[in-house]
Order: sequence, then structure tokens, then C-alpha cells
Amino acid sequence: MTDDLNSRLNDELKTYVALAEERNELLHNPIGRSVENQVYIMLRKTLAEPGALPYHSKPITASEINDLSERIRNFNLTLRAVESAIGDAKVRASQ
Repeated sequence: MTDDLNSRLNDELKTYVALAEERNELLHNPIGRSVENQVYIMLRKTLAEPGALPYHSKPITASEINDLSERIRNFNLTLRAVESAIGDAKVRASQ
């Protein structure tokens, strides 16, 4: 593998980790709607206070969810391009 391909793959793996954290936060936490009709996500507090709920709410919008979905879609396309380039490099190396 060339240095360029190795660098591209490492960059994409860093992107993967960041996107996975955002995705997991969204999909593995309760989502609700306030009395004011604001959609929010409930995130677990690192240190819960005795007798208090171990969550805090964070407002979230449909456009933020759509943006994450689009970034994941773009990541998949970019990763496929890197995979293809690695395959092409292997073929060239074997010739």
C-alpha cells in the first residue's frame, strides 16, 4: 500500500470513529418532545447526583439528524473509493 493510500485510509478511519460516536449517541439514547414541542435527546450524566435523574436533555433538530445521515452516506462513498484505490494498487503491484 502506498503512503498516500495509507494516509487516506487512516483519515477515513478517524472519520468513522467520529461518525460512530454521533450515531451511537443518537440511536442509543431516549428521544422526547418537551411541552414547548422541542425535540430533545436524553444523555446520561457522567456523575449522577443522588436522587436526581442520571440524564440531561440536549435539544436536537430534524436537520441535525438529516445532516448526520448525509455525512454517513458521504463517508460510505469515500470509503468505497479508498477501497477501490487499494484494490487497484494491489493489481498494479502484482503485475
